[in-house]
Amino acid sequence: MTVETVRAFLATHAPDIEILETDASTATVDMAAKGHGVQPAQIAKTLSLRIKDRTLLIVASVAAVATACGSGSHSVASSADRTVDVVMVDNAFEPTAVEVRAGETVTFSFRNTGAVTHEATIGDQAVQDAHHDEMSGSGSVAPASEDDGHGESGDDGHGGGTAVRSVTVEPGQQGQVTQTFDEAGTLLIGCHEPGHWESGMKATIAVS
Repeated sequence: MTVETVRAFLATHAPDIEILETDASTATVDMAAKGHGVQPAQIAKTLSLRIKDRTLLIVASVAAVATACGSGSHSVASSADRTVDVVMVDNAFEPTAVEVRAGETVTFSFRNTGAVTHEATIGDQAVQDAHHDEMSGSGSVAPASEDDGHGESGDDGHGGGTAVRSVTVEPGQQGQVTQTFDEAGTLLIGCHEPGHWESGMKATIAVS
């Protein structure tokens, strides 16, 4: 498979997809990430196989593999409109405020540069309070949500109709959360590891 054949295929079947080429080698995930100026977890590698008269295309990403291994990272959704990089320090998010548009799908890429484990839960104040009670053992999960926030949960009835997303990131690691913001309003990113929420580890998402 050559770039020319891929370009011809996309021109016919997916003209909105742009092919990005670099002078640097992209043979490995790390090299590809460096060449495109992104995080390794945002890179997907492909393997094309021909079996008799059928062609099989395998797509794999570091984030997806990490999720399967239980690291708490979530794969990046290809439909995201953009990526917002967030650094986790002890105990704060940087930046502390993010602006998004209603209807926009955003991937938040969290990188933990601190010395302890952090998490990031996206939701309104009610979601944060319920999750904090759950994490601290002083309450139960909000009845509208059947997931504990660490996986792909459905609409929980909070935050303008958006689904709750959460990820836990170990020191020196990174994780991603992709969320679509359906309505204007204000949501929060909160860390509910013991003592972190109380110390003010939160960030604001303004949806306009």
